[in-house]
Formats: sequence, C-alpha cells, structure tokens
Amino acid sequence: MSTDLTKSTFDILTEFQSCNISIVFNDEEQVPLLSISYTANLYEITYLQANTIETHEGVESAISAIIKELDT
Repeated sequence: MSTDLTKSTFDILTEFQSCNISIVFNDEEQVPLLSISYTANLYEITYLQANTIETHEGVESAISAIIKELDT
C-alpha cells in the first residue's frame, strides 16, 4: 500500500471520527495482523496476534508503525 493511499485512508478516519471506523491489515495469507482506528485525537493500532495496543499522535508515526509491522 502506498503512503499516499494510506494517508488518504487515514484522512477518512479523522474526518469521520464521531463514527467507529477501523481498518484491518492482513498478511499475504489474508490473516489479520493489525487494525487501526482514530479515537480521542490519537491513531490507535491494535496488534491482533499479540493483543496489544499502541497509540500515535501523528499520521506519519502511525504509517511508519504499520509499514514496519507489514514488512516483518
């Protein structure tokens, strides 16, 4: 997924923050790896296999975390 596409997807999260929108990222075998949502002015990444949550204030930081996870 390109960074530009990811940024526009994140724009949807921030624009409709009063709604409960989550985006799920899968691995190559379509196993869900992580989900991201926007809550309380923070991007919240949930690592589904580890069941841990990480928050990011900025879109760039959140994108970097997602790319790092998808590249492993």
